[in-house]
Amino acid sequence: LTLSLCKARARGGREGTVASARVEDFRSAGNPATMAQSLEEWYKEMPVVTRTYLTLAFLTTVLCSLEIISPFTVYFNLKLITQKMQLWRLVSNFFFFGNLGLDFLFHMFFLTRCCRLL
Repeated sequence: LTLSLCKARARGGREGTVASARVEDFRSAGNPATMAQSLEEWYKEMPVVTRTYLTLAFLTTVLCSLEIISPFTVYFNLKLITQKMQLWRLVSNFFFFGNLGLDFLFHMFFLTRCCRLL
């Protein structure tokens, strides 16, 4: 970092300000207020459909992990949909991603990334 800063200053002008801005970003990265604000901005910058899908997926998975709702109430079962008119099963199965953990975080990351690219 110091070497790249010295090279940028040796070139002079705008590049030095870019490097110093990177250093300032690095210093402010540990500030909890900056991190919370950037997380909130990141969430609000998402398209509405992506934000809604991510929120519903997160809530459904958390509620199932906390055993507030059972995963058996959200899975797709054609017999229950047609005979008992449990129509929420047509949609709710797309919001459940298993237990909370590293796998869930990867699912949320790729879900967000792929939905943004649409």
